[in-house]
Amino acid sequence: MVTGLVVAVALTGYAYYQHLDAQLNVVTIGHIKNQPPPSAKGVENFLILGSQTRDGQTGGQAEFGTDPDTNLSDNIILFHVNASHTKATVVSIPRDTMVYEPACGNVPAIQLAIIDGAMNQGGATCAVATVEALTGIRIDHYIRFTFNSFRDTIDAVGGVEVCLRQPVDDPYSHLNLGAGEHYITGNEALEFVRTRHGVSDGGDLGRIELQQEFISSLMQKVEHENIFSDPLTLASLADAVTKDVTVDSGLGSVSALLEQAYGLRNIKTSDIEFITMPTIEDPQNLNRLLPEDPEDDIIWQMLKTGQTWHGSLPVPPLATVDLTVENATGEPELATTAATALRKLGFDVTSVEDAPAEQAATTVSYTGTTEAGSAYALMNALAVAPAAASGGTPTVTLTMGTDFGGVKAAKSNLTITNNPQTSVGALQQDGTGYDVVQSRSAAQNICSGLPDSNPDS
Repeated sequence: MVTGLVVAVALTGYAYYQHLDAQLNVVTIGHIKNQPPPSAKGVENFLILGSQTRDGQTGGQAEFGTDPDTNLSDNIILFHVNASHTKATVVSIPRDTMVYEPACGNVPAIQLAIIDGAMNQGGATCAVATVEALTGIRIDHYIRFTFNSFRDTIDAVGGVEVCLRQPVDDPYSHLNLGAGEHYITGNEALEFVRTRHGVSDGGDLGRIELQQEFISSLMQKVEHENIFSDPLTLASLADAVTKDVTVDSGLGSVSALLEQAYGLRNIKTSDIEFITMPTIEDPQNLNRLLPEDPEDDIIWQMLKTGQTWHGSLPVPPLATVDLTVENATGEPELATTAATALRKLGFDVTSVEDAPAEQAATTVSYTGTTEAGSAYALMNALAVAPAAASGGTPTVTLTMGTDFGGVKAAKSNLTITNNPQTSVGALQQDGTGYDVVQSRSAAQNICSGLPDSNPDS
């Protein structure tokens, strides 16, 4: 979209360029302790936040009510561009996720806090610090949209086509649309990306599916409809992009935005993949979510190492997975039996031992994101999925508790091969099966991969 700035300046001269520069909102990201290492050369990671602030709402814009001085991030997107600027991965982080919020500025650390409150607590710096602590990925740029900037941008491009599987009537977001395709602008577009009670189970994951559909449709429109051929559209878009959007100092001028747009010029919709960060329900509060380990760690490791998303979580060749098997059941020889079964599947079991004490729950421990894929492969080799926890063990460790359900037989449907990009038939931590992480291609038909309506909205 920022390409429109070039034509706008050419049409109206340097005075308009200065006008756009002057109205751009710029924020400086403060010092963050224990930041992840800088991104690899060429790689760029953008944190894009959608604020639900109602500040500045007037007239018909105010249908969403008032909430003075509140700046929660209803949308949290990590936009990752690879080193060659030929592909991008867009990871949606559910706003209901409970995470560690590190200290920033005068805001003390919180061991477990809802992630959408970080920006509200301490502004851009706290939001960046929290996402960096969660992902282990350095954030290079920060972009914040508000209700106004979202509406203005969508109106400037003439609206976006969306699709619904079933009719949605959500009294909370005010969205009321029938099944099928619709062209939406203004408040209706905002209602569409904000609706959650109207789809799926009323949680944030169904809403994210609609948001990913919406952004995909917008990208497809920009790519295929040549909307930049109209000077008035371009001028309106340039004004919208700079007026209500907040960016970090590295993007804090029209020239910087132009340079960034030029660097992304070769990325097409077919080169962009959307992923939703895997989560599980928080057992302490079913209205909240927790990051799902090791699945989310695998995604962060993929981004760090430049792997391309192919629709499912990758696992390493099993012969490269070094395992320690610990017996915490008190039952003699159980660890030896499990180790033999794991070796038959192809794992390299390097140590078999008794755990210091008996325990009820079977666990898989691993050292961090570099071992997440190995831990995931092990978890899916077990008949009953265990809890996983990243910890200080030097190798991936299976600690068998009294609930240990055994190892899958070598002739079962365990679909692990020596192909590093092969996914396994996964099990969630509650023992139920699923095959893929919620994802979609930006080039995908907008009427596919959609949530059902929520009958209880």
